[in-house]
Amino acid sequence: MQEVATEFKLNKEQLRAFRLIANHSSCVAAEQLKMHLGGMGGTGKSQVIRALISMFDKKQESHHFVVLAPTGTAAALLNGSTYHSMLGVRSRGKRNEDSFEKSMTTLVNDARSRLAGVDYIFIDEISMIACHELYAISSRLAAISNVHDKPYGGFNIILAGDFAQLPPTSGAALYSNNVSKVRNTSMSPREQENTIGKILWNQITTVVILKENMRQKSQSQADKKLRVALENMHYKDCTENDIEFLRTRIAGTMEPAPQLNDPKFRNVSIITARNIHKDKLNMLGSQHFAADSGQELTHFYSVDQLNSVGTSNQSKKTKAMGKKKK
Repeated sequence: MQEVATEFKLNKEQLRAFRLIANHSSCVAAEQLKMHLGGMGGTGKSQVIRALISMFDKKQESHHFVVLAPTGTAAALLNGSTYHSMLGVRSRGKRNEDSFEKSMTTLVNDARSRLAGVDYIFIDEISMIACHELYAISSRLAAISNVHDKPYGGFNIILAGDFAQLPPTSGAALYSNNVSKVRNTSMSPREQENTIGKILWNQITTVVILKENMRQKSQSQADKKLRVALENMHYKDCTENDIEFLRTRIAGTMEPAPQLNDPKFRNVSIITARNIHKDKLNMLGSQHFAADSGQELTHFYSVDQLNSVGTSNQSKKTKAMGKKKK
């Protein structure tokens, strides 16, 4: 543990979270770990998980630990999987009951094979998971382990994320005050799932909140102002000084505003308000990449003849981008 902690340069807060899980993994017949790892962006939640992955790997126990997330992008940052693909979680949709039950059996069996030997499940970006989705995750884990009297099927679970970041795309957030804490028969199925999901969140008994910002560590005057502005923004408490400073960072055509054509901004992600702007930036990025790598940029069309559940669908032509070497 000390070797990994030193290798990943964990600070005091990160080390506390790391050791809680590492020590738990070394105990015989330890109680189920139900943990939340919180902290604003930049405090090093992902670094703790990378250190844990490394520790399990060094112990030749990497098969005991899986990393999941609600989106492919978030999962890719930690070389993980979406919880949908790993656990086989999907909505029932419009299927007849018999075929649905057969499908569910297959999904559970496949997921059980993927989780063979797994003791610890880490789920990142918990802020994006709605109450009913946490219920679905716990329900599927219970079906996989055949343990129905413990939350999350008895698996050791670590839920990480910052609730001041992205909320669920649909459904009630885990912190929502609009979700009842008591289930009753007058509720709709979704309302009951929300309530159970909220209760599952309240089952978390171990909490570590990281506070030291590890991303903005330099000490220039601008860095200090940015760090303070980000921390205040996190709590929706920006001052006039914060707003004045942030306005100086709006890209423009005149100095001293940042210039998007500056080489240091060449490969950074740019957040846009409209898809049309995003598409234009992606087009320009593709053209620049093709020019830099000596490739010819080729346009082609893909034809979609089947929808996601395999039934006939009207063909659509979607413009796509492709690259072909000279």
